[in-house]
Amino acid sequence: MRMPLSMLAVLVPIVLGIAAGSQGKNRGAGDSGADGGLVAGPSETEQTTHECSGLHLAASVANDAQGHKSTISPEVISSIVLLAKEAGCNAVCILGAAEDQSMVNDLQREAEKAQLMIVEDQANVEHAALGGDGELPTAQQVITQLQAAIARGKQTLALDLPVDAQGKVQEKSMQVLRRVGGWMSVNGESVRRVQAVDLELPEGWIATVGPHENTYLHPPVMHPDKDVLLKIPAHLIDTVVPVVLGQPERQVRVKRIEEPGEDEPRAFMQFTIPTSVWDQAVEGLPVIKLINAQ
Repeated sequence: MRMPLSMLAVLVPIVLGIAAGSQGKNRGAGDSGADGGLVAGPSETEQTTHECSGLHLAASVANDAQGHKSTISPEVISSIVLLAKEAGCNAVCILGAAEDQSMVNDLQREAEKAQLMIVEDQANVEHAALGGDGELPTAQQVITQLQAAIARGKQTLALDLPVDAQGKVQEKSMQVLRRVGGWMSVNGESVRRVQAVDLELPEGWIATVGPHENTYLHPPVMHPDKDVLLKIPAHLIDTVVPVVLGQPERQVRVKRIEEPGEDEPRAFMQFTIPTSVWDQAVEGLPVIKLINAQ
């Protein structure tokens, strides 16, 4: 993919941010944060960043050879927004460029056309490189790092994506983004506007809860050769109906069981997940949604 970059003579790192709920706030269009980032949002009512959390794309504008802030052309801004959309993002921003009103206007226009929000998303950020000298992560590694960040209560996983002076992005990096977008198109609800919850799951498993009180179970990377049994203490979940996101035909069985305890029997909800769930999952990472049936 080639993006024209006529006014930029140095490397521009693009940051792909995956947010999982934060305490920041959106501001009115064109306002600047403490670090000079572009931010936009409702001007009358305040929204927490949790309401727009999910997958974010932020372009960090580098200085030119003379140490001046570089300007990104409207064509590149349009390409950045398209990248955000393709990767399954729901928000986009350009950091450190609020003083350039033309960039503010260009980003606002392109984001509105793509139906993306513009947010500032700086605090509590983890980083992973998606380009440069290091080895590229796979889409599966990006997704599992996102899930782990959510489990740790982190606001954002930022993936640094380099764009060179000619506006080129490595095709391998683009392939990773597209595959992440493929997973997000099926499972995005399990990582947007969610927070981690402790369900006493086995090691490697992660649970998130969404705005409608539905719970999402994220298994670790695994290749089971038989059905997987998962037990959750009955007092931690209400009556639920399990479904596999993107695989409505796959049946996950659930039943209540009791096991001996120190003083009295302990009740569990036991889920039986067929191996075919992993075979058909995007990037081999299924998500089981527990729909609140009450």
